[in-house]
Amino acid sequence: MPPRLKINKWDKFNYYTIIKELEQKGRLRVFKCQCICGEIKKVRLDTLRSKKDSSCGCIKKTKQSKPRTHWLTWTGIQRSYYHLKDRCENPDNKRYYDYWGRGIKNLWNSFEAFVNDMRGTWQEWLQIDRIDNNWHYCKENCKWSNRKEQMNNKRNNVIIKYNWKKLTLTQWGRELNIPYKRLEARYRRGWSIDRLFIN
Repeated sequence: MPPRLKINKWDKFNYYTIIKELEQKGRLRVFKCQCICGEIKKVRLDTLRSKKDSSCGCIKKTKQSKPRTHWLTWTGIQRSYYHLKDRCENPDNKRYYDYWGRGIKNLWNSFEAFVNDMRGTWQEWLQIDRIDNNWHYCKENCKWSNRKEQMNNKRNNVIIKYNWKKLTLTQWGRELNIPYKRLEARYRRGWSIDRLFIN
């Protein structure tokens, strides 16, 4: 008997993203899936693997097989894409030189490509965030973050390594129960790391 195929949440099959495995019916494994268009559907594993059901029906069989994305107009994921595109490519954007001036580019050549890469982990309350603030907007360097995570990832944050951990000054304050203003004042005075974290 072949080993049971391990399938995790967010795994992708064609234009589907796995949400969770449902109760098995006989020998058939069934999954709750989200199509790239947002449609939720129950799909059998054998169908997913055979590519007979590559989408919920939103994909027209063309040479490009591009997903239709008109249903995403004015949604959060569309705003995220066009805001990052504007920051990187529009000289009239007040933040343009913070990105273009540092060589940071949008490497997604279309909204459809962005959706295909980032839709699987998107939630309405999250915002696009770069893992390395000195690198481009692309699948390998982007994730969805809440506002607190984004603030901790700002390039002007002070990052301090202590006891084999690297955290921002704000995070160290929470970790050690020391008010941020006190830590900031000590840091600006040039205190050593050992003195900086004395409570």
